[in-house]
Amino acid sequence: MLKNGNLHSTSHIPAASLIPGLAVVFLSCLSCEGFYDPGQDYNKIPIQLKLDWSELPEPPEGMTTIFYPHNGDAPIQWQNNQTNGIDVVLPKGKYDIIVFNLSPNEYSSFSFFDLKDFNSAQVSINEQVYQHTSYTLPPLLATIGYEHLDLTFNETEPSSVSFRLTPHLCNVTTTIRIAVKNLVDAKMISGTLHGMAKTVMLGSGHTNDEQMDFPLVQWERQMTNDKDGFVTTTISTFGQTSDESELSISLNFVMSDGTTNYRATIRQQQFSLLLSAKNKLVIETALPETLPHTEAAISGNGYEINVDDWIETDSPTIHI
Repeated sequence: MLKNGNLHSTSHIPAASLIPGLAVVFLSCLSCEGFYDPGQDYNKIPIQLKLDWSELPEPPEGMTTIFYPHNGDAPIQWQNNQTNGIDVVLPKGKYDIIVFNLSPNEYSSFSFFDLKDFNSAQVSINEQVYQHTSYTLPPLLATIGYEHLDLTFNETEPSSVSFRLTPHLCNVTTTIRIAVKNLVDAKMISGTLHGMAKTVMLGSGHTNDEQMDFPLVQWERQMTNDKDGFVTTTISTFGQTSDESELSISLNFVMSDGTTNYRATIRQQQFSLLLSAKNKLVIETALPETLPHTEAAISGNGYEINVDDWIETDSPTIHI
């Protein structure tokens, strides 16, 4: 059913039948008059769907398009590598549409659920993959849902449809910066960010209330003097859940002696900054107490063991 040729017949969607919702849809007429073509099967309508992936840093390598018939028939799904658009022929009727830039079977970073239903189709971050020590961030996900595409023309009306959709980026780059006193005596740090969204609804692009604890395993250290400084980490998430549940950060510092651990939990009320911009979230806070002073571990031959496990950076500036 996939057609690669150019459409030469008229484009038309009655204005009253369109409910754009979150999508910005551009309709383009290929000519100004409808016509009756005795050779065309008027129970099938050619569709030309164009995609604008401008919210992604580069065009995707593949995409998935799903048409959901209103009459209850099974969804019609295409997966292809031509991401600028598709030409298809659909049976006459009304449809909802979901488009996203990944294949449900291609990426282990995400799990796709309930793709048979427009209102419940969703994608979740795979926790097991996210917690690997390699710490590979999930790929960028862009999706768009479009409701009530009306293909119920009669034989005297134009016989094809052409339109454009702009999928929206779902990933949120989340940066956490924490001021720490006596940071010089810390060997390493690990932590967990609580209260962030795990799942996005593909039809709306909104997160649902399912949460995930995101591991914070790669940190950078920026010293501001000989003892104190900042620790910073960045992860890719779907942002906060739709119910705006309280965020918190659990931390564990391993001190320079290799045996002393300092644990703390910083809650959202203690954040000095919680800044949300387009596809970015910045959290700034401070450790409420000074880290304990410890002496560096010494090896059996009397030499100090190298306990510095940090990625050092020069500037603590975070750009939005």
